[in-house]
Amino acid sequence: MSDKERDCHICGTHCTTWCPKCVADFENRRLAEEMTPEERVAEFEMWEGPLEIPIRMLHKRLEELVGRPIWTHELGTDGCELLKAEILSNRQATAADVLNKIPEGKPVIVVEVSDA
Repeated sequence: MSDKERDCHICGTHCTTWCPKCVADFENRRLAEEMTPEERVAEFEMWEGPLEIPIRMLHKRLEELVGRPIWTHELGTDGCELLKAEILSNRQATAADVLNKIPEGKPVIVVEVSDA
């Protein structure tokens, strides 16, 4: 196997870039709202590891599993654990909860939109 050749850690398909089987299967994924919280967490954990599909697809799927938009700062190691806990709690995070996940000392810019 060359440096770029590998086997997908999810399905075992031999690939050199994105896993073609995982990319194709993405279109036929199970609806997250039909899954139990435990099933959604199990799938979330399945995607951890090497990136097997384009990040835009993965981000979309993780948002489906959590049930809300996910900000990029939530995808760090600790953030993923918090997202899985959120799924299991069956309670969506508030905007304040999401902002509280930003590491201390990082600048935050708040933009208020007026109706004018």
